[in-house]
Order: sequence, then C-alpha cells, then structure tokens
Amino acid sequence: MRPVNIDCQAFPLSGATLVAAVSIPILQQRSLSKLRSEQAALEMQNQQLAEQDRLQTENGRLAALRLDDSEMDRLRQEHSEVMRLRGQITAASRGIEEFLKERADAKWRRSAFSSPVRYVATQPGEPFVANGYFPAAGWRDMGFANPESTLQTALWTIRSANLHRLLETLNATPEVRSQLGRQLKADDWKQFPWADAKGVKVESKGGVDREGEVAYVCEFDSQSPRPLVRAHFYLVRLGDEWKLQPEIALEGPEDSQWRLVKQ
Repeated sequence: MRPVNIDCQAFPLSGATLVAAVSIPILQQRSLSKLRSEQAALEMQNQQLAEQDRLQTENGRLAALRLDDSEMDRLRQEHSEVMRLRGQITAASRGIEEFLKERADAKWRRSAFSSPVRYVATQPGEPFVANGYFPAAGWRDMGFANPESTLQTALWTIRSANLHRLLETLNATPEVRSQLGRQLKADDWKQFPWADAKGVKVESKGGVDREGEVAYVCEFDSQSPRPLVRAHFYLVRLGDEWKLQPEIALEGPEDSQWRLVKQ
C-alpha cells in the first residue's frame, strides 16, 4: 500500500482559530458555574427572606399575646370579682335553701299534729317531754326508772322487735306475757298501729309521778299515707320501776281500745 501524505498547506489553521476553538467551551463552563452560583445565592436569599417573614409573623403573634403588668393586674382584679360574686351567689342559694327548709319545718311544726311542736329531739334517748317530737331513729332502751323512760323503752322494743324486753316493760301477769309471746311469734310486728312511725309527738302528760299513775297522749306520724295515729298510754309504778299497761286507747273516727294482747 502506498503511504498517504497530508499536505499541511492544503488545510491551513491559523493561531487565532485554534485559540478560539479551545476558549469557547471554557467560557461557557465558567458562565454556567457563575449562573449556578448566582442561582444558589438567590435561593439562599429567598430562604432567608422567607425565614424573616416567618419570624416577623411569629413575633407579631407573640406580641399580641404578651400582656403588660397593668393588663395582668386588671385580669386578676376581674377574676377576684368573679370569685366574690360567685361566693355571694352560693351564699344566697344556701340562704334560700335554709329559708325554705325552715319554712317547711315551721309549717310541719304547726300543722302536722294536733298542736304545734315546741321542741325536736336531736340526740338519741332524749327524755320524752310534752309538746316535743322524738324521731323513731333516736328511740332507745332507757330502762324503767321513770314514766318517760318506760314509754320510750316500750316504743323502742316494738321498733326493734325485741320481744323479751317488751315483756319486761308490761304490767301483766305471766299468762298474759306468755300469750303475747306466742302472738308475736305468729303475727307480724307491723300489727302495732305505730310500727312504721317516723317519730312520736308527745302531746301531753297527765297525772303526777308521786301518785304512781300517769297517762301520755302521743301522736305518731307514719311513713305511709295512713292517717295520724293518736294513742293514750297508761303507766303505773310498781316498786322502783314503772310499767306499761297492756290496754292502749286509740283515737280516730271511732275511738277504740287497742290491746297488746288479743282476746
């Protein structure tokens, strides 16, 4: 094969052309890098501006929430005033409730019984006195030393269904006591007219203790809607003790003699 000779004169290249050919890509690369740097700087600036806007917004919000000392004092005063008024309202409500309760209690004292209630027992076992009201929950075994104690003991035995103590309360023969014992074992204790009483109002006491015979007139307010039970209890002194007579008179549409022991 014959070698080919390239004639440099056939393709003449000037120095300027060669420099230009090499310089253009370098300039383009530099321009691109500069643009990228400028773009990054703009993006950073935009981020900084956005952060400044956010901070300004947040500062504005915090400033709106920030209260000066005078504003805090005003709010404290308003809170104190609200609490004071609330206390007054509570006290007024309590006063109204107490007034209504007292009015209802006064009405009950005047109209629940044949005569007004002058005293209401608050302690268990208080001695029975005339014109006093004694809640059934406070009845106690007070023994037989005096008439009022014997009467309260008798009512307590019936409320608590204490047969043994009831028999000790009565002025009755052994036969009557035995009959009553059999009767109460067979019958319900609710047979007593005052078995469901909420309390007893002692209307009056007749007789003198030293004479050995007294009578009590009592009224029982029932927990059921049944009419008021009005009863006469008779007590006698036997030695150093007082006993309850088995005969008890009841007042009502038809006065009747009610006996503890059925005939």
